[in-house]
Amino acid sequence: MGMNITLEKQTLFNPRRNCGKLKGQVMFSFYGKGVKITAGKIASINERVATWHNAYMIHEWFMSNVDDGCGNGAVYGVEYWQLMELKSQIKTVLADREMAGKVLPNPSGEYDDAYFDTLRNIHDVLRKLRRGYYQYYEH
Repeated sequence: MGMNITLEKQTLFNPRRNCGKLKGQVMFSFYGKGVKITAGKIASINERVATWHNAYMIHEWFMSNVDDGCGNGAVYGVEYWQLMELKSQIKTVLADREMAGKVLPNPSGEYDDAYFDTLRNIHDVLRKLRRGYYQYYEH
């Protein structure tokens, strides 16, 4: 089964600043039914950036650096600078595998190819991020 961590970018719409910029309707399918939303009523849009499966070392990092050790499946805001710090730590581990246990410890204690492949995947996602509001949750 395992654990998933999903990272999303949240775009907020301020009605005072964006007044008149969102016009018309947004149409999409939800459970096979067409749904229309008046564009001017959209407060935010969440875009899924990535979902990582069984990335327990990243779960530990988020618990230590973002959600004060809760790890309860709630949605937590994560600052862009925090994600850049994570990227930097991943880069350190990928450059020197001996640092893995100190920088991004795996609760299982295993530092196999799957661990480093996961870190490479996460690093690739993080290096493409742009400044903005992000949130993550576990499921």
